[in-house]
Amino acid sequence: MTAGPLVAASTDLLAGNTGVQIVAGLDRLGAHRGELEALAQRCGAPVTARGTWILSGAASGPQPWAVLVRDPSGFLRAGAVLVEVDGVERGTRIVTFAGSDLGHRGAILADDRLWARRLGIALSRTLPARTSGWAVELGPIDADAATLTGFTAGFPQLVKMAADPIPMIRRELGLDQALDYLAPAMRRTLRKATNRLANDAYSLDIQFTRSHSEIRALMPELEQSHRNRDHDRGRSSDLDEHDGLHTWRSRLTDLSLDGLIEVATARIDGALAAHVVGVRDGATYRVLEGHYVTAWGRYAPGRLLEAAVVQRMLDEPDMVALDWMTSVAPESLLATNAIAPMVVLRAGIGRRA
Repeated sequence: MTAGPLVAASTDLLAGNTGVQIVAGLDRLGAHRGELEALAQRCGAPVTARGTWILSGAASGPQPWAVLVRDPSGFLRAGAVLVEVDGVERGTRIVTFAGSDLGHRGAILADDRLWARRLGIALSRTLPARTSGWAVELGPIDADAATLTGFTAGFPQLVKMAADPIPMIRRELGLDQALDYLAPAMRRTLRKATNRLANDAYSLDIQFTRSHSEIRALMPELEQSHRNRDHDRGRSSDLDEHDGLHTWRSRLTDLSLDGLIEVATARIDGALAAHVVGVRDGATYRVLEGHYVTAWGRYAPGRLLEAAVVQRMLDEPDMVALDWMTSVAPESLLATNAIAPMVVLRAGIGRRA
């Protein structure tokens, strides 16, 4: 399968003199990784809508394809990288953002609302030719995204629906300690855990690293902790299947190579008791995952480590918020004092599984 040539997007007067390129397959998309990343950075897109995240996750799953919208000089002004996944109903297929698996944010990549509109037009006219009985579910997307209204104007079949918000801890003036953001019950939990460690003569060591080589060396332990914690909760793990495991390994490897992630570990007398994988995304510290080893549950190592991660964010003046990456029940979190409203865009019949 080859990349399509530049073709006229439409005869719509508002579309302007625009070229649309359809690129199918991971290998060919790789050739456009640099300009997609530059576009995402101009848009201020979250890391989960950028090239490293999207293309690492597509290595073992459905093959991605992209709609790229260019200006007359050939410069990339808007784009969407997509995959087709199973729908809720047997035999249905849904077109969605690549990288939005497990509820992670997507984004409409466009330089402004006009280019977002042109992207919407291009996508709406591309889908019928690519898929039979197509359905679309794009999101979650930040509800206040500047390009959202332009995109939906160009693709009027899309229905905007509220999605579960993403909880956050937003820095408040004069509150510089993690404990300032915790409910009294959570403070008691941390205090009890610290006392138990002292009474049982255990030492707690918390470390942070952004080193690619150190993260690679940690990955076998992180993988075991991640999988075992899911199993201890009586559920299957996203790392049990080959595709999920390959995506997890690829993303951590590639994000660490790009210097985007930081791994925090809590060890009790040298044994891994908990870990948090964080993504430094501009002024926001995003928690990609956090797990603790059940055998050390008496000492709440996961909570102690999460508190240290929040403090690390607060210690950096340029950081304004920590978010939990996906919609999570607030009562299961260390703390939250804000939310990021999210929406999902749907068209056609069906919903993704």
